[in-house]
Parts: sequence; structure tokens; C-alpha cells
Amino acid sequence: MGTKSNMNIKDLQEQANELKNRQNWGEHTLEQRAMFLVTEVGEVMEEVLKLSNAYKEADKDGVIILGLTPVG
Repeated sequence: MGTKSNMNIKDLQEQANELKNRQNWGEHTLEQRAMFLVTEVGEVMEEVLKLSNAYKEADKDGVIILGLTPVG
């Protein structure tokens, strides 16, 4: 199934099931799948922070210092 701009919930569920089958997620425990999800979300957040210029600097140990300004 290709990417559609007007997906409904059924299309999304079918696409998720296809991905699940391709990745053999059914062979992993719930904990392993949850850790995979957390890892993926972390990678997405890293890219979002880079794109939003929220990275102020990184110290020698690779710890990221965020240059975020408080809201309010």
C-alpha cells in the first residue's frame, strides 16, 4: 500500500500490520517492542531538536545542553 494523504483508521491499521509482519515484531516480547518504540521516539526527538536549533552546545562527554527558553 502506498502513502495516501487521506488515510482513514483502517488504512493506518493495515499499514501498521504490514510493517509489523515485515519487521517480525510478533516474535518479540512487549517489553522489547516498547524499548524499540522508545528508541525510535528518541531518534525523532533528536532530529526535531536539531531542526529547531534547540541544541545550544554539547560538552566533551556528549551531554547535550538545550538552549530552550521558558514559556510564559
